Amino acid sequence: MKILVLAPHAFYIDRGTPIDVDLLLRALSLRGDEVDVAVYPEGEDRSYPNVTVHRVGGREPDQLIRPGFSLRKLFYDLRLFFMAWKLVRSRGYDVVHAGEETVFMAMLFRLLHGVPYVYDM
Repeated sequence: MKILVLAPHAFYIDRGTPIDVDLLLRALSLRGDEVDVAVYPEGEDRSYPNVTVHRVGGREPDQLIRPGFSLRKLFYDLRLFFMAWKLVRSRGYDVVHAGEETVFMAMLFRLLHGVPYVYDM
C-alpha cells in the first residue's frame, strides 16, 4: 500500500506526537507498505525500510518548534501543504494519514484527487 503521512511537527524528537508517528512508521515499514512522511525541518533523522522522510525547507537548527500556534508553524504548514500536494499529484497514494491540522489538507486532496484519508487526532 502507498501511504502519505502528514505530520505537522518536528520529527523525530522524543515527545508526544512525534513518538506516535515514529511507532506508526515502524509498523507500516514492517508491514511492507511504501510510506512517504511529510514533516517540519527540525528533528533527528530516522531510517526505516520503505519509508522516505520529506522535510519542508526553512530550518532553524538551534530552535525547535514548540507545540501550539505560532507564525513559524503557520509558515511551515503552508510549505507542508505545497510539498504534500506535489507528492499527492505525482505518487498515486492509496491513502493519506493526516495528523492534527493537516486533516484539512487531506480533505482537499480527497476532493481534488480522490485519495481517501485517515484523521489522527
